[in-house]
Amino acid sequence: MKKMGKYAIILWGVLLCCFIFSMNVRAKSAVGIKCETSVSLEEYDQEGDQLEIMLDRMKKSDFYLYSASLSSNKISVSVTIPSGATYVQVELCDRNGKHIAYDEARVYANFQGVKNNTVYLYRARALKRKKNAATGQFESTYGQWSKYRAFVKVKCKSVDSNESGKNKEITFKVPKIKGVKSFTLSMSKKRDKNYVKIKTVKPGAKVTVSTFKNKKLKRSKTYYIKVTPNLKKNVDSDMTGIVIV
Repeated sequence: MKKMGKYAIILWGVLLCCFIFSMNVRAKSAVGIKCETSVSLEEYDQEGDQLEIMLDRMKKSDFYLYSASLSSNKISVSVTIPSGATYVQVELCDRNGKHIAYDEARVYANFQGVKNNTVYLYRARALKRKKNAATGQFESTYGQWSKYRAFVKVKCKSVDSNESGKNKEITFKVPKIKGVKSFTLSMSKKRDKNYVKIKTVKPGAKVTVSTFKNKKLKRSKTYYIKVTPNLKKNVDSDMTGIVIV
């Protein structure tokens, strides 16, 4: 009986060790699965420990069209890097939101092949890139995409100034552009300020302007007419064409 009691104790000890070992293996497996499935959502510090990061969604004020010219097919988008990010990724799309190109930037995102009289959409998101000390590889985490912005490099046709005595009359034709429902025309004597709305016209319309603020246009004066496209989609356009006469 004493021998049987001793064997029973030994047997129970063996079973207890097997149970503990099994629980350890399951716990380690669970940790391993968590690491593998969350690599794209988390990053590692220098010791390889996971760090959860949060990237704010970019606002429209964080990025805007910085430079564009009718004589060049290149454009630049200025970006402000949100807190916690290392870069900003900008996506250029056609008027239907179809992807054209990406660029990652700290200050300016640049794109080529941009056409005149064509509607483009663009948006941005924060990007955090850091080296994973555990694997030695760089991994990226992205914030949410911003709302779309739009731009159109508007180029008017048949711009002419008909002069008569001390006065003159301005004529030009606004282009027909897919995705544009109308153009708002504003006028000023200065290029960068004091614009006053004068009319709204349909795409393809021929425009004649002979007065400004109820006064006839002076032959000796220079006038600036801003041509702003109004899109069919509810997206603000960042760029306008300027007719100088």
